[in-house]
Amino acid sequence: MSESYFDERNIKNIEKIRDICAELPDCVTEFLVAIQLKTTPLTRLGYASDLKIFFDYLAKHKYHGRKIPYDITTNDLSALKTYDIELFLDYLSSYVINGKKHKCGNVAKSRKLATLRSFFKFL
Repeated sequence: MSESYFDERNIKNIEKIRDICAELPDCVTEFLVAIQLKTTPLTRLGYASDLKIFFDYLAKHKYHGRKIPYDITTNDLSALKTYDIELFLDYLSSYVINGKKHKCGNVAKSRKLATLRSFFKFL
């Protein structure tokens, strides 16, 4: 029996989530596993992508001594202030990842902020 489009999409999204999580601290994987019964793989992929951007920002702009996002600890996260999140939201107006320029409008920023709220609530 062949898999449906949605089954195939879910499998591909789960693989993408695992690839993203391999580059991020373990607490991100723990968060995504904790929400898997309440969310679809597509939603978790969106969360994972948002968190990858956030951790990339932290590694490049907040914790300059960290070479990669994976090195950021939960202690680092607990030391963040509201202003750090505001700076991240400003950063989203124009940023570069893997040599490609990106920008987010207000709706995309709001979604990323919702991801961060869920993540920090989990922590």
